[in-house]
Amino acid sequence: MHLSPLLLAPPDYCGSGQVQCNGAGAIPPASLAEFTLAPNSGKDFFDVSLVDGFYLPLSISPQGSGTCTGCPANVNAICPPELAVKEAGGGIIAWGNSDITFNFENNCLETLWLASSPSDGDLDPQNGPGTLEIFSMPDPWTGSIWVRTKCSTNSTGYFSCQTGDCGSGAEECQGPPPTYPVTLLNFNIKQNLVSYEVSLIHGHNIAVRIQPNGGSLTGAGSGPCPAVDCIQDISNICPASLVAKNKDGVYVGCYNACDALKDPKFCQDNEYSKLFKQLCNLAHTYPETIILHFTSVVGLPVTI
Repeated sequence: MHLSPLLLAPPDYCGSGQVQCNGAGAIPPASLAEFTLAPNSGKDFFDVSLVDGFYLPLSISPQGSGTCTGCPANVNAICPPELAVKEAGGGIIAWGNSDITFNFENNCLETLWLASSPSDGDLDPQNGPGTLEIFSMPDPWTGSIWVRTKCSTNSTGYFSCQTGDCGSGAEECQGPPPTYPVTLLNFNIKQNLVSYEVSLIHGHNIAVRIQPNGGSLTGAGSGPCPAVDCIQDISNICPASLVAKNKDGVYVGCYNACDALKDPKFCQDNEYSKLFKQLCNLAHTYPETIILHFTSVVGLPVTI
């Protein structure tokens, strides 16, 4: 099989800091050649994709049977101004899909299931230990991404999770919000700007981090976009009244006091929210707090 770029151009950037990308995905815009090798009866599948934008013309030519595929045209010549990526001299060198790319890294020792609401992206729910899932969300999009844990399918085919379950009965969540406790990663994507936060206002079920891959703060902030996380082991400090357990009595998460204790005073700053804040000082810890939403300029990829 022969892969041919039809223009000479500098290589795409993947952010690895090395000549080899070492598993890192290309930072959009990038023309993609996609392959699935011998998944069924020895057959290979391939396509050229512009879902992450366009960088240079590309074609795939199988040696033997099969049909050529590609995008041989120089799309830069007709690129809409709002999607253009320009060099220092003002010339168009690529055009970007307005979607925002997310890189989900599962650094846990167990399989995790992703979900989002609204479920407008192309994420693959199931992610094994040590895997990288690359997906995108449209521009504009405002919603939450979360992780479901300890998931299984029963004898009737009903799929459920011990934390973050959305009640759909399937691996895909089609709209229902998650059950609590759950750690939420909230995003507001609008006109290629991304606001983001880690939220504990509905509890905590897993350690998370949001790491923009580049970009700089806009609005009230300045400087590079910071990582926001809550990676501490909450199970060691979760008050007994907030502990969530599975049917076997094993700890699976920590409720927010506003949800668990059903008292309005715990929906304001309180001793429990202060405890979470000590561990995760940039996280949103109770509903009525005013939190700084970090906003990055340009729709660069985000690692979670």
